[in-house]
Amino acid sequence: MLLLSTAGLKAQNIVVNPSTDVPTEVVACGDSSTFQFRLYGTTGADEQVSVQLPTQSEFVALVSPVAGVSVDATNPNNPIFTIAAPLIGTISFIDITYTVQTGCSTMIDPEIEHTLISNPSISTTVDYPSVLYSSLEVDNAITPLSGSLRVKETQDFTFTIGNDPVNSNAYSNNVVAYIVHSDNISISYGGTGNFSLGIPVGGMVTDTLELNAVEISAIGDNDSRFEQSENISITVTAKLLNCPSGAGETITYQAAYGGCITGANACESGNTSTSGIALASGAPDLYTRVVKRAWPGLTTTDTAEFLLRNDGTGAGDIYNLTLDLGFSNGGATYIPADYNIYTWSNFNVDGTSFANQGTEGSLADFQLTTDPDGVGVGLEDLDGDGFFDDLPVGNSLVLEAELAYNYLLDSNNDTACDRMNAGYSMVRWAYEYTDQCGSSISLNVPNNGLNTWRPWSFYNTQSIATNINSSSGSANFGPGDTFDFFISTSSSQTPTTTSIPGMHWEVHYTLPPGIIPNGNGVWQSEPFDLLSFNAATGVAIYSSISAPTYGYLISRNPKIPLMVDPTCSGSFAGGISYEYHLKGDSTYEPIHICEDGPTFTVTCPSGGPSVCVSNFSLDRTTLGYTDMTESTPIPASTSGLRLDHVLEGDMVRWHVEIDVNETNLTSAKALLEYDANNWFGTQSDGGIKAIQVEYLPSGGGASSVSNNLGQYSYVQNNGGKSNHSVDVLGGDFSTITPGLGDRYIIDVDLKVSENSSISNTRYMPMTGILVSSPVTSAANPTEHTCNFLTEEFGVLAYKDVPTTQVVQQSLTIDGCNEFGMGIRFHHATYSILGDLFPNEFRNFAIPKVVDILVPVGVDYVPGTSSYRGYGEFLHDITDPVITYNAEPGFHRYSWTNDGSWSKEKASVSYAIKDVNFNVVANCTIEDWSFSDERLGIIVLPSTEFEIFRNVSLPGRSINMGRSTNVRNTQYLPLSYTVSSPTPTISTNTQNAEWVVDINNTTSGGASLQNTWIAIEITNNNIVPTLWDNTTEIPLIGYGTGKYWAQVGDISSAGKQLEIRSDDFTVCGTDSFDIRVGQNCSQYPTDPDTGYPLGSSGSNYNCSEEVIQLSLSTQDPSINVTTALGVPPATYDFCDVVPYSIDVNNAANGFAYALAADIKLPVGMVLDNTSGVLTYDSVDYAIDSGLILFNAGTNTYSIDISAIVGSPISGTNGLPGVSVPEPNEFKVNFELSFTCDYVSGSKIITQINAESGCQQAIDPNDGQSEIKTNPVNVTQVPSNIDYDISVTSDDNAIQACNETEGISVEITNQGIESDGDIEFVVATIDDAFNYVAGSYVAGTNGPSAGPTVSTDPVAGTRILKWQIPDGVGVTSLIAFDFEIEVVSPEDVSCQNYDLNVATRIEQSIDCSGSGGPSCPVVQSVTAQTDETISVEKSTLVINSTSTTATVSGNDQNVSANFSIENTSGTMMPTGTIVSAYYDADTNGVFSAGDVLIGTKTMTVQIPATSTVNGSIDFTTSPNRVCNIVLVIESSNNSCACANSEAEMISPTSLSGLAGSNVTVCEVSDSIIIGQTSNPNYSYVWSGATAVETAYLDNIGAAQPTFTYSGADITIITDLIYTVTVTLPNGCTMSDDVRVKVYPSPNPTVNVTSSSCDLDNGEISFTYPDNLNRSSIEFSLDNQASYESLVPDNSGSVTYSNLASGTYHLWARWGNNQCPVDLGEHIISDIPESTIDMQPVTQSVFVNDNAVFTVNTTNADTFQWQVSTDGGVTFNDISNGPDYTGTQTETLNVIGVDLTQNNFQYRVLVSSTLTTCAAQVSNAALLTIKVKSVITNRRITVRVKKN
Repeated sequence: MLLLSTAGLKAQNIVVNPSTDVPTEVVACGDSSTFQFRLYGTTGADEQVSVQLPTQSEFVALVSPVAGVSVDATNPNNPIFTIAAPLIGTISFIDITYTVQTGCSTMIDPEIEHTLISNPSISTTVDYPSVLYSSLEVDNAITPLSGSLRVKETQDFTFTIGNDPVNSNAYSNNVVAYIVHSDNISISYGGTGNFSLGIPVGGMVTDTLELNAVEISAIGDNDSRFEQSENISITVTAKLLNCPSGAGETITYQAAYGGCITGANACESGNTSTSGIALASGAPDLYTRVVKRAWPGLTTTDTAEFLLRNDGTGAGDIYNLTLDLGFSNGGATYIPADYNIYTWSNFNVDGTSFANQGTEGSLADFQLTTDPDGVGVGLEDLDGDGFFDDLPVGNSLVLEAELAYNYLLDSNNDTACDRMNAGYSMVRWAYEYTDQCGSSISLNVPNNGLNTWRPWSFYNTQSIATNINSSSGSANFGPGDTFDFFISTSSSQTPTTTSIPGMHWEVHYTLPPGIIPNGNGVWQSEPFDLLSFNAATGVAIYSSISAPTYGYLISRNPKIPLMVDPTCSGSFAGGISYEYHLKGDSTYEPIHICEDGPTFTVTCPSGGPSVCVSNFSLDRTTLGYTDMTESTPIPASTSGLRLDHVLEGDMVRWHVEIDVNETNLTSAKALLEYDANNWFGTQSDGGIKAIQVEYLPSGGGASSVSNNLGQYSYVQNNGGKSNHSVDVLGGDFSTITPGLGDRYIIDVDLKVSENSSISNTRYMPMTGILVSSPVTSAANPTEHTCNFLTEEFGVLAYKDVPTTQVVQQSLTIDGCNEFGMGIRFHHATYSILGDLFPNEFRNFAIPKVVDILVPVGVDYVPGTSSYRGYGEFLHDITDPVITYNAEPGFHRYSWTNDGSWSKEKASVSYAIKDVNFNVVANCTIEDWSFSDERLGIIVLPSTEFEIFRNVSLPGRSINMGRSTNVRNTQYLPLSYTVSSPTPTISTNTQNAEWVVDINNTTSGGASLQNTWIAIEITNNNIVPTLWDNTTEIPLIGYGTGKYWAQVGDISSAGKQLEIRSDDFTVCGTDSFDIRVGQNCSQYPTDPDTGYPLGSSGSNYNCSEEVIQLSLSTQDPSINVTTALGVPPATYDFCDVVPYSIDVNNAANGFAYALAADIKLPVGMVLDNTSGVLTYDSVDYAIDSGLILFNAGTNTYSIDISAIVGSPISGTNGLPGVSVPEPNEFKVNFELSFTCDYVSGSKIITQINAESGCQQAIDPNDGQSEIKTNPVNVTQVPSNIDYDISVTSDDNAIQACNETEGISVEITNQGIESDGDIEFVVATIDDAFNYVAGSYVAGTNGPSAGPTVSTDPVAGTRILKWQIPDGVGVTSLIAFDFEIEVVSPEDVSCQNYDLNVATRIEQSIDCSGSGGPSCPVVQSVTAQTDETISVEKSTLVINSTSTTATVSGNDQNVSANFSIENTSGTMMPTGTIVSAYYDADTNGVFSAGDVLIGTKTMTVQIPATSTVNGSIDFTTSPNRVCNIVLVIESSNNSCACANSEAEMISPTSLSGLAGSNVTVCEVSDSIIIGQTSNPNYSYVWSGATAVETAYLDNIGAAQPTFTYSGADITIITDLIYTVTVTLPNGCTMSDDVRVKVYPSPNPTVNVTSSSCDLDNGEISFTYPDNLNRSSIEFSLDNQASYESLVPDNSGSVTYSNLASGTYHLWARWGNNQCPVDLGEHIISDIPESTIDMQPVTQSVFVNDNAVFTVNTTNADTFQWQVSTDGGVTFNDISNGPDYTGTQTETLNVIGVDLTQNNFQYRVLVSSTLTTCAAQVSNAALLTIKVKSVITNRRITVRVKKN
């Protein structure tokens, strides 16, 4: 209403009535509220009123009037109202109504101020209404509380928000949820509301979900208000992005509301709750195998298929898989390399192609954007990167890749005879992937038959060439001789080369001069035509294209005819080399075999004199037998004997004949040459054994024979040749001058060395064999040879000790299949020529004992042993004697030859002896390996052979050396899982059934053999049966609560079994284990004993699959209801009152040992003859003998289970809800009263019971507490009536720190009080007490404080006040007092009731009814309870760190801890922290733990604060790692409960390693560490393995350190760590520093004395050492040291030393680190002397003159000549006139008469001395004339010319 007045323009007032214009209360961020003010006139037009609202509120809208008033709400906190029309007169007014929104932030004393802007003095301020705030909390029960996720995996978390406002009328119109997490988590939400993702700040993200009123209505209780007791559940999805850096991730949830006013944020309120995310465990394991090999041709491609399977566990998924294909030339491992001869292409998975990468297309990175093989099959996109390149656990894929052979790339033939090109190009591959944490894992797939192959190969091609069909009958040819050149080849040629059209081979032969082709050859049996012959180069080309059938096949044996050119001249030795060229394309010609043929000789006519050799042979003279009986030696004349093949140790005869066709021989010998090998060794082992040289003169005279070994000489490897020579002019023949036509016949017996240089090689031909007779003669002093002859000869190397090799039937052990393996003994080496001794038996060796170690991962299959010598079929032998676990990881198999193991011819191949047997993998095979090789055999030294070398009887026995023989072997494991779709059973009957699935997950469908199942029930409370469908499988017991059964083989379909029980008693949640195992070889004796190792009595165990099955709680649950009297529950004091107890069992489990404890108040008596039990509507009397009375507590105990005849008595028990029988009963008694009774007292009833496992039920169950009703007493006025109100300060009291104020208000609602008989009584637990002096009387309050007493029976303290007299009706009686806790140790953190009652005290006479006559009886006229909550500190102790120090054999331990007070109650000083030895090692504080130390804190622990402390104690090492730190509430009465933490075990043990030490680098040692402690086992280690090796015993407490490393030049600190293992398995370590000082390291150089002088020298050269300044040396074994020299001077020399022995030392200038440099000798080098002077020479013209001296200690010579009769001498040098001018012998060449009477002398000296040269005597040269003319017997000598 607008009232106008014209009385003036003065505003009268602004009026706000708080009771009508302002609401009483407003809801924070609820609906807007309506406010009003009234403005009185007089005002002018457009008058303005400013309304200043509190900060947390704002104007919303104008309500009225709808016209004439406008609002400026630019500042919503301060709206300006403009009233358009003036208010005329002081009685004119206007009411303005508007709405206001109140924010959620708390306001202190808020007000609203109204001000007239035109006159600010007109202002009215009123209080703002009370604000009702909401309190939004997140329930701690997040569902689930935690999740275990793989990276990129998601988990839904549901949290619930509730409103728990202080005022029940509060509500919120919006809800905000904050989800806080690290940036390693992403949160998504798909429900109702506005969800916003937060921005990472410091690694943390806060996401926000907002719900407005409409959305609250949609998901709440259908209204827009979020009110008290209303809940909203919100489900968000969390995704783990990467591996957590620590233990896991947490997500925190908090609720808020508000933000309803401008610029204000939502108000956080209530608690925070968290959920956790842990990284799912597991590890990837990529299994690889080639399932199809590619065989490309020259013109065709082929496809390879690679299997990749993730055999990992748990979360071991594989991410970002790549595969790199490549090639190598063999070897166990490699780094994949592209080889441009091959190209990969067309990669696909299950038909889905993807691009391949790499130089030759060799990299498969699986960048597939669509799933190639379907969901859950193979590749998946687990990490969400858009590519299906991830392989989950259990998934597999097959990669197809096409391989092409790029033969055109080699058009230049630059890979001639390259092994890669020749077929050693082996497909190799490597993979790489990351695990869920991004860690990269890669492997170069090993070289084995599962993963590698050679796609285009002539692998293992071998060839050997021989000269055959010689027309000369040997390899010694003359003009016109013919012979065939034959090549024997073998090769593992790949299939593709068999089908290439036009493919053939050319063989290029390089012939030496004088050898020419003699027509076409043969390709084994087909034509092999000569294409061309180049006489200049000697290259003859033959082609297999002429072979119509097998021209493509390299393993044919080509033969070509050759001829010695009839026109040849001269003699030579030569051979033929050859190459195989593959033909099939004009641009490509790979060259494969590049070899040389054997040597042959050619002797062609030549002029001049000569000494020639003939009849050369090199033949074995050691022969074998006709058969293996060794009874008949084979005759040397036997046809077919190969006498050119020998064994080591054989005798060989070298025969050659020499024909002399030259006179005046000055030297002549028979020379046998061959390669550099030591075929014939020393005299004792091999070499020459006999020699015979026969000289046959040409005239037919008597021959001469010499057996003089001195004529024989041998030089090994003389310039690449080994030489045997016989000097036919020496020894016994030194006096014979051979003439023309004479002949020497030479036979030399040689023994092939038994330890020759070719041992452990294959059969080796002796190469380069040539025999000749080099000679010199007077006519030709240069050594010359007439001809050469050659032979074929070779040695089959046998072994002193056979070598060994593991043999296997396969490179794959497939599941439970039997697997053939064995050990092969090689006594010889491979020969491509086959049988080297045809028609001849030469036994080699036979095993006597075979003793091997076989891995424990396989079991022997009885009856499978066999023996094979080369060339025979396997024949059975007896089973080995097996010694189980003979060595860690190995069983010992021993066979003894019983005489049936036959001897075998051993002169072919490897002289193999095999012992073979079968095994089957057992369950431990995957836990054992030989350094990444899957399988192997160790041959023991006890293995014994009898060796028959060269058929010598008897044989000699040898023992093997220990050898390890391994083979890359892939094990294809069996795999299975065990699961149950019903792991937890809850049943209402005694019958329970669990389904167990055994899932065979083995790839390939193999069966699980010898599978068994075990059921282990720890508490033996279930008797199980096992069923396969309807068939029961018998169970065998093997211990208490343990049963097992054999279930046979399980196919790939798996097996489902059922475990049943119809007889169980389970208390609490009970679980039992199901164990499932299998083993290929056998069943176990039982699951605990394991698998028997034969009859050894030992066993082994296998890994098993174990799952846990459970039976849910079957405990009873007792509910009790009690009643006093018969309704209506009023009774008279003089009456007998019925008391009833109703009991039911609300759970499955039966309740046994039922009993009742009835605690009556003082003055109430139970009639023990009145008891009746009612069960199933039948009454059973309770004998008084079953009722025990405790007068001290006024408690009656009734044994209900002993009631005679009761169906629930004894072992029957009270049924639960699981059976149809009644689950309830009632007990009735009669009660009466005595004069001590106080009406309204409590009756406490406790029903006790046990479960079927004799476990007592929770006392809180089965308890009932009631108050007795007031007694009707006729003498008491019936209209006494009071209403009692009791309030405490905050309903809580801190047990150790405060008092609690109590206010009592009693309103009299009856008649006027009578102070003589009425009282106020307060009763509480006797741990509390009245605070003296705290009583304050209020209105009509009692005049004095209370009297205080205790009731020991009830355990209560009683405060009693007398009510004042005459307090009228409706009057108030009020007073205050305080209470406190006086014995904190007797109260716990729970609620206690303070009972306040009004009582009257009157006399009552019940004698008329046989009852008592009581002068005073207290009756409660009114009462009420006030709950007081006792608060103590809640302490949480945590171990933060621990240190330990050696203390004798004990340890001093200092354990640091923190104590957090999580409560709002301050903990006073004196907190006691105890350290207990965890005797039962259960990780928690429990009875039996041993106290070893305490610490009393001297500081308070404020509320919500943390303090730190430490506790020190000394204890034995075997306790240190099992300590629990405990705060016990029993000795910390101000703590609410125990708190405990396992003490962090110390990882370091100070003093363990001892003190730091110093040591010198050389010749110095020092002990480190402390005295040994018997409780410790020690391991020392350095930073590297090399440094560790400096310690003599790393397992000792005090090892000795000796430096033995490389020379050092600076002080070097080495840190050593000793780690000890305690008896409980705990480890600790400590470090010690060893400071190594570099020792002097001089180089010594000795200069000998000479010329009989003391001029020797010793020089020391040394580096500059950065840590040293000087060095000194001793020459006399440290008797004295020379003066110091700077160590940076580099060297020092001590001179003028006499010859003799000097013991040298060096040390630093400070006397540190002396080093013994050993003894050094200064030798005295004598002067040169001339022992034989040159003598005068007289020679003919043109002859040579020779002057010679013999000297001692001379190495330098200079001859001089004097042409003037010895006056002067001049040096001469070598030239046409002289040779030997610097030697002992001077040759004067072709003298002439001008040199007659020349004199010659020599100067001799030594380069080892500086002594002057010695001068020889001069010798005269006299020249004679050689020409003579004879006439008539007169001789005249004339001068020449």
